[in-house]
Amino acid sequence: MSHRRRSFVDLPEDLQSNVFLRLPVKCLLICKCVCKYFRTIIQNPDFTKAHLTCPRPITTETSRSLILGLIDKSKIPHIQCHDHLLSIDSAGEIFSSSPISPPIPYVGVLFLVGSCSGLICFDVRISLLTSESNFLLWNPVTRQTRYLPRLKNRSKCVCRITEFGFVRETNEYMVVNVIRSNVSCNIEIELYKMSTNSWTVYCNTTIGKLITPVGPRFGLDQEASSLFSNGCFHWLTRYSVGAYIVSFNLKNEELGLIKAVHHGRESYFSHWKLAVIEEALAMIYWKYNDRCEIWVLTDYRVEGSWVLKFNSSYDFILHPVGYWKYDLMIISMENEYCLLDLNAGDGERIPNMGSLVLRKFCSFEESFAPVRRLL
Repeated sequence: MSHRRRSFVDLPEDLQSNVFLRLPVKCLLICKCVCKYFRTIIQNPDFTKAHLTCPRPITTETSRSLILGLIDKSKIPHIQCHDHLLSIDSAGEIFSSSPISPPIPYVGVLFLVGSCSGLICFDVRISLLTSESNFLLWNPVTRQTRYLPRLKNRSKCVCRITEFGFVRETNEYMVVNVIRSNVSCNIEIELYKMSTNSWTVYCNTTIGKLITPVGPRFGLDQEASSLFSNGCFHWLTRYSVGAYIVSFNLKNEELGLIKAVHHGRESYFSHWKLAVIEEALAMIYWKYNDRCEIWVLTDYRVEGSWVLKFNSSYDFILHPVGYWKYDLMIISMENEYCLLDLNAGDGERIPNMGSLVLRKFCSFEESFAPVRRLL
């Protein structure tokens, strides 16, 4: 009597899902075309969420990806943006660099806001000086795009800082605008939620009055990297008594203040900025031609739990753009941008930069995340 050989489709559904979870997105796109049964498994929202968190080995198919938000200032006043996607292997070496742009018509300038869980958010403006924006979501894997609804009756503001975030516990994508009103120094929060497809405006007069207006950025410093840690966005500000960090909790939708490493370091170091290291809040202090220190907040609930992680001296002019991941920091050096290995002390030049200026950077991970909430 002959026995039919068992195939992959004969396995229980949970084992099939387990196998699919370990495949890169490009392979899953092929598997979706095999049959309707595979397509149903892969398109399940629970599978999409689980695939984001499942660890996979770093190969050329699942490389670490870094998005660079670049501006060409050589054509001022007609500023142009040129965003690039870098693929980086497990040794921290760049093996590919390619331009990226959503396949949808737009008028004006396309500014990178950030990337979370497979989606990229852009701020589309008529020009650099206008405050009117259209926000665009794009998934490069599924090629889906969508403009977000505009906020009606918005108040005029002096400056706006925009971030894009994702709360894994609630599977919620959010766009956050931090603004200062023309008529006061108060901070206002404009918050978009994908679950409701609508905007909400919050006002916080307490923190808003404490922050000293410094130029057009009212004391808040928008960093090149997306500073998201412990479910909060963070911005650096400076008081007359030292440096503080303003936070906005996406889950609780609340503003807060965190004391920096310790007051007095600003008198020695000429520059400092925020960073996120292994999901922990960090601060980078440096002098251009002297040394660099990186401090990490080990316990987010304890204000003074800062620990020194890196302390290095350099014989060249150093300007950190921001810490990325895997002990790699993007620096500007001799009119070029490099990825500096903080452990080895050597750097690799980022290719195809030319006259471009790095405005913002963020990580990118491929996913099947939809650009609108699934019903």
